[in-house]
Amino acid sequence: MALGLVVGACGCGGQSTRAVSTDSRRAAVQATPTPTPTGQAPPTITSPRDGGRTRRRFVVVRGTVPRAPKGAYRNLRVSANRWFTDVAGGGASPIGGRVRHGVFREEVPLRVGRNSLTVKVTFETYDDDTEKFTVIGRTAATVSLVRKRSVDTGKLDRATAHMVTEGMVYSLCGESEDCGTQIWCFGVGKHRVDCPVGVWEYPSAVRECAFVATVRVHRRRVRYGRYRCSGRVNPSPSRHIVRGANPRLRRFRSRPGWVSERNDYGLPRLDARSDRFIP
Repeated sequence: MALGLVVGACGCGGQSTRAVSTDSRRAAVQATPTPTPTGQAPPTITSPRDGGRTRRRFVVVRGTVPRAPKGAYRNLRVSANRWFTDVAGGGASPIGGRVRHGVFREEVPLRVGRNSLTVKVTFETYDDDTEKFTVIGRTAATVSLVRKRSVDTGKLDRATAHMVTEGMVYSLCGESEDCGTQIWCFGVGKHRVDCPVGVWEYPSAVRECAFVATVRVHRRRVRYGRYRCSGRVNPSPSRHIVRGANPRLRRFRSRPGWVSERNDYGLPRLDARSDRFIP
């Protein structure tokens, strides 16, 4: 009789003890956190050596990164002094092929004085149901490098000027597939670079000069403007440069990813956190 009362009490809610037990196991499984890998080895920076010195404005960071746990993705970021970098990726071929067989290389700009070069590796899993990434582990390595002053310290480079000019040319063609643009950049002074911009309609190969962008640095602030030009820009684009041009200048503000994108002249020298030139 007592047993019958117990069974009846358990079944008063319309649910058997087996169902309650199954629901409890499911709840326990759902509450179990994703296992986090332990003992992940940090990345190894093989060059440059810690405490080294250089007069170069850029350095190539090389090293190795640990494998991602099974079912996870590996993302890598390389930076100097927290300089923004959009170098990231996962799976078998992360960061656009710059990691091969666990070996990576990436160029970063250096400022005068001591530089902190950091390699950060993040491991993530992806949930197909929620379409979200979950970080399951992080590891990093850092070395220091001292850059000494040289003859090109503070000089505005053509790669930075090209990056600024690229943001000015979209209005020439928009999304048209029958229109193209081309940029040429020339140093006019230590703190100034001018870039004639050519535009053409396919299939013509004649580049007509649309305008000349002038990019200048003053107290590490990057400013830009434009002045008129006309006629063919190729094969001698430098003839459109007017040294005495004095257009209205505006302060340049970057967008995430721009400063770490290489162009025809190399890697720009801009700190995206502060929008300041790296001299």
